[in-house]
Amino acid sequence: MVSTSVFEDQAGAEESIRRAAEFVRDRLASLLPEPPQVTAGEVVAAG
Repeated sequence: MVSTSVFEDQAGAEESIRRAAEFVRDRLASLLPEPPQVTAGEVVAAG
């Protein structure tokens, strides 16, 4: 499973990660053989 999200700022990203971790812990942990991996970084786009 893969999920990609884009946020306005670091605070928004951190809040999303916190909420996602709670969701996985509470509802999906028994279905996942490995703990989720979070990869974060800046997105640069040019038009």
